[in-house]
Parts: sequence; structure tokens; C-alpha cells
Amino acid sequence: MIRVDLLKKLNLKTPTTFEELYQVLKKLKEAYPDTFPYTSRAANGLTGTENLINPIAFGMGSGYTNVSGAKIYYDPALKQYKFGPFMPQFKDALTYLNKLYKEKLLDPDYTTATSQIWQEKLSSGKSLFYMDNTGFGVTFNKTLQKKDPEAQFDMLPILTSDKGVKRGLLYQLDHLSESYVINANVKNPDKIIEFIDWIYSEEGTKLTSWGIENEHYSIVNGIPTRKEEFFSKYKDKTDPSAAMSSELGTGYLGWALNADDSLGIPGQDKLMTEWTNKNLAYIKDGSAFRMSYDPAFTKDEREKLKQLRTQLDAYLTLTMDKFIMTDALTKDWESFIQQCKEKGAEEIEKIYNTALARAK
Repeated sequence: MIRVDLLKKLNLKTPTTFEELYQVLKKLKEAYPDTFPYTSRAANGLTGTENLINPIAFGMGSGYTNVSGAKIYYDPALKQYKFGPFMPQFKDALTYLNKLYKEKLLDPDYTTATSQIWQEKLSSGKSLFYMDNTGFGVTFNKTLQKKDPEAQFDMLPILTSDKGVKRGLLYQLDHLSESYVINANVKNPDKIIEFIDWIYSEEGTKLTSWGIENEHYSIVNGIPTRKEEFFSKYKDKTDPSAAMSSELGTGYLGWALNADDSLGIPGQDKLMTEWTNKNLAYIKDGSAFRMSYDPAFTKDEREKLKQLRTQLDAYLTLTMDKFIMTDALTKDWESFIQQCKEKGAEEIEKIYNTALARAK
């Protein structure tokens, strides 16, 4: 996502490759020296460094972490799990990020920036580009346009690497990594299971998705229709749909385990719909891929992975930032790869692919 109004103002073409993006970020920095054009954040259980590297590494032909933060990813082209740094394209990604960092095109706070700090920078003009949830662009646009009606984030096409790779990484389907469990000490687990079953029923789905009939919606000519007097209370909110959901108790992190979106999302920005459709089209044409879940491991495999990750993750966490922020990449790469092997990276790959083979 990039500030397309500034591209237009500076007569810059929309970047379609990582190299073109680099050149555009340089021009943005020249025109707005007080900004750090590219900013990132820690979110969704991943560190700022992981969230920074993931889309760049994957886009250039390798990858870094899975949804749980394990330093392994599923490569759709190779159809197997890979430890990203073993692939030459991963070094390309770090070289790219190092260049952005050294030229002050990348926000130096990427390691520590929370979602709140990240949002403040993008909604105030302190940063001008991000690779993250496209939907945030709607909120940023509304805030920016209070001061400058022309200000606008818009979605870039999937970027192509200098090796000809063109692919994008998307969130896993419906955030299924966030699950519910029933505590073993609950007195009446059968009642909870009965309640969850009801949520998946037609009656439960309607209530958790639409609200109460004739209060939040009505049936008009056999079609459920959101009541204007209910939604009008939220029209002026930054995110009308989320504000409405807060009263219904539904939506993201709500109880709508089986959401019915046939009413549509009221007040949704036309751009958000456009961005969503583009992402869905990218999945359909095979240029975008959702982050994969882990295969099922045996008890012994889980214990071994826990042991291996403890020693490897700590090393990677320190080393990735060193490669991005300093000149260590050019002199320490071979020893880094050897250290990764000694700390179990190859064994982690083997465990993941063994488990994957069982699932096929």
C-alpha cells in the first residue's frame, strides 16, 4: 500500500517491481526528508523483524516464518517446507532491506513499533508505504483526508523481483489460527458444546452475524436488510462496520463462528472492496498464497521441534537485525548458514516435510 496521491504529485510511475519500488521510495524521501517512507510493525504474534522480512522474502522467491513464528515456511512452487535462509533469494531480500535501512527509507523503529505506533505514522504522513493488511488503508485515508482531501493510500500490484519472481503472501484463511478451547475444569462442558453447536445453527448464525430481527435488520421481500436507523449511528465512525459490530458483539474476535455476510458490510469503503477483490483474484490466478498451517506432528516431533527452535530462534532473532542494520551480510553470511545448520535448521526442515508427507 502506497500514497498514490504523492506519486501523482511527484510524477512518479506506479512501481511494479522491487527495484522500481526502491527508486520510488528514494524519490519520496527526497521530497519529504522528515519521513521514513517504509514502515512495519509487530503484530499477529510475530515480531517486527518477522513481519518486515516475511512479505519481502516470499515476494523474492523464498520465505521466513509460518503463522506461528517458526522459522520455516511452505513454498508453493517447491511444494515443501523450506528454511528460508538456505535459499539464495533470501539473501537477496536481506540485501534489499539493508539498502533501504542504510538510505533511511526504512523506519528504524521496525523492530519495536506496535500496531498503534505504526498506525499513527501512516495516518499522519510520517510514513508513506507498508506491506501489511490492506484494509488499514481505509482508516489511514479517512484520517489523512481530514487535512488533505487528496491524500490516499492505494494497493500496488504484486511486485516482481529482479529474478522474475512474482508472488504475494496473504493472511491465512479467516484467521483460523485463533481458536477456542474448553477448559478441562469447566463444570458443564456439554452445555458449552451445545452453545457452540447453536452458534453454527441457522438461528445462531443470523443472530451473531446480523443481530436481532426488526431491531438491527428486517426482512424485505424475503431479503434480509440492515435497518438504516440502526447503522446510521455509526456512519461517521472511522470504521463504521467495526463500530456497529461492537454493539452486536460479532465480527473479528466476536462470537460469529459461522459468519453470514449476505447483508454486505455496511459503510465499507469502495476501495476496500476493490482491494479485497484484487487479492482474491491474485489467489485465483496463482500469484498470491495464504500462509500455511503446520502439518500434524507426533509427540516426539513436537518435543524435538521445541528443543531445536529454542536454540535456533534466538540466534536468528539477533542475526536478522544485524544483517538489516549493518554491513555484516557481506562478511558473515557463510558462517551464519553454517551456524543455522549446527543449530538444527536442516533437522527442522526434515521434521516438517516428514509430517507433510504423512498428510498427503
